[in-house]
Amino acid sequence: MTRPLLLACIAALSLAGAADAQTRVSGRLIDARDGSAVANASVSLLGTDGRYQKHSGSDESGIFVFDGVTPGRFRIRATRIGYQEARSSPLNLMLNDTIVVEIRLSSSEVVLRPVTVVARSAARRSATVGAFYQRMESGFGTFITRDQIQRRGALRVSSLLQSFTSLRPFGGPGQGLQFGRRGCPVQVVVDGIVVNRRGDSVDDFVLPDMIEGIEVYRGIADLPAQFFTPEAGRCGAVVVWTRRGYQD
Repeated sequence: MTRPLLLACIAALSLAGAADAQTRVSGRLIDARDGSAVANASVSLLGTDGRYQKHSGSDESGIFVFDGVTPGRFRIRATRIGYQEARSSPLNLMLNDTIVVEIRLSSSEVVLRPVTVVARSAARRSATVGAFYQRMESGFGTFITRDQIQRRGALRVSSLLQSFTSLRPFGGPGQGLQFGRRGCPVQVVVDGIVVNRRGDSVDDFVLPDMIEGIEVYRGIADLPAQFFTPEAGRCGAVVVWTRRGYQD
């Protein structure tokens, strides 16, 4: 090998060594009380101006490592729940330096912000009222829930029904409701009992604030079997469930 070529190789190796040179900082976190390792801590490398440079964490042995650190002056900050924050003294890192530090963390009582947990249990309903909500999911009939009743604020059930359905007065005042011009009042059922066999008004039997839910069926096409009577099949039915057996 000629001398110029040898010098070129030596220069190349020197440049490669300089390019590969790195500053490395490693260390271990220990408990100041008993010297045990502090694992799973957050470890940051900060410039002397406090700006974040790198971040790492301690392993099960409390060990942390920062590779490829740009030379300069730094501090190490370590934090973990149950310990006070710890910072090293300033470190002056030169090119190709390897610095090993040991940081002791002092335990402290950490006051956490209080957490309020709100648990809501489902309101207890009677079996009959539970069946009301099951039928509501079937898609047949018109259903009026207690929330809707409260929002509407009606003083009479008949007014409430007319606002939600196509029911209209049948005959004179107090003689029930009918669909269109069928000439017969809808049958009214309260808590499973037919109450208006003589065409009485639903207002004679129940008030809006007593009601948990209302089902309205136009006739035999959508009427559940348990509410079927010849009158209900022909004229329709209003099924009222009161809050009896229901607890908020």
